[in-house]
Amino acid sequence: MQILSRFLGFLSIAATALVIGATAVNADEMSSHGWEVQNYNIKGTWSIVTEGDTSYVVLSDDFRTRNAPDLKIFFSPLAASDLTDDNATEGSILVSQLESNKGGQRYAIPEGVDLSTFNSIIIHCERFSKLWGSSSLPNTDA
Repeated sequence: MQILSRFLGFLSIAATALVIGATAVNADEMSSHGWEVQNYNIKGTWSIVTEGDTSYVVLSDDFRTRNAPDLKIFFSPLAASDLTDDNATEGSILVSQLESNKGGQRYAIPEGVDLSTFNSIIIHCERFSKLWGSSSLPNTDA
């Protein structure tokens, strides 16, 4: 009985630590978003989280898309619905090369990027100038 009581006390402390840790990230930034426009099937969701002074693009554990040699994540000033193969990277800012075409991933957003100046997030194959897919950034009318 004493072991069970200690174990339950440990669980209570661990659960409290998780709640405290979770509140360090803005709840609005934790919401997940799907890929609205897809030229190639993209499964899973993405979100933007902030930890300390750094913000990250986070792809969900169930993220999956067709593989390509040069997939990259960008923020674009254009609305997701207005993006094409030809204009996808115009005025866009590179976040990162995609590490993998499947699974959970996280990419630091370059320092100094003002997300309010962008309307969408995109996955783009730069080598072949192919827009893989896009989604509107939160708090935009795009």
